[in-house]
Amino acid sequence: MARPLSKQELARRAVDFPISTQDEPYQTTSDRFKNIQAERLTNPTRETNIRDEQSRQKQADLQELQRAALYQQSPASARAYDGEIELAALAENTRGYSTSQNAIESAAAVAKNTPAAMWMTAWHTWFWLTFQVPLATISLAFIGLQAAVEGTWLGRLFQGVMGVINGAARIFGGDFSLLTPINIALALHFLVFGLSMLGLIGTIMLYAVRGQHPLGGDRSGGKFTALLLCCIGYSAPVLNLFPWVGYYIYVMWRSRS
Repeated sequence: MARPLSKQELARRAVDFPISTQDEPYQTTSDRFKNIQAERLTNPTRETNIRDEQSRQKQADLQELQRAALYQQSPASARAYDGEIELAALAENTRGYSTSQNAIESAAAVAKNTPAAMWMTAWHTWFWLTFQVPLATISLAFIGLQAAVEGTWLGRLFQGVMGVINGAARIFGGDFSLLTPINIALALHFLVFGLSMLGLIGTIMLYAVRGQHPLGGDRSGGKFTALLLCCIGYSAPVLNLFPWVGYYIYVMWRSRS
């Protein structure tokens, strides 16, 4: 008496030797191959959808690996990376395109650059509030004072007071003849310009030390534009009240190299 077949054996035999029915006649391997080829010709989007799904899965795996590596370096970097991925996913849902490799690389670069950008922003904010704004404000005040007393009795009074002070200083070998409002304003203005440019040069050197391209690489046009704005902003009165280096830090934060 033959032993009964198990469920696994029945399933295997059903696959190896399919039962022919009226609705689904038996097909040889050659027939099945021909049918698959015909389906590919009549429905080409099927393989495209499969490839898109595989590509999305690979991108998801790559995102997870990059996030794990960034989290080991800094939790802040991992959070910034998650934020960039969420923005890319939102763009995918609203605009109808898949997250590209370029978007993933940009998100990873932003996450990697976040700690350096935060540190440099904090340092330049301290310099801006401690030195740049007070010195530039005093310089503008002396320019206004020079314009206010020029050709008036206040100007003559100021010149008289300075003449007395300068005469007393000459007794001790001093000379304050150049101590005028406009000269003081110019001295403070050039001091602000020099300190700001030193801070900008230091920022460029720090980016170069950490492996980024401060003058070339990705977003090179934006980098040169930011440096030009810094030079113009720090060299003009009133404009030197603003922290122009912040735009350069922003461009470097978004740069992939």
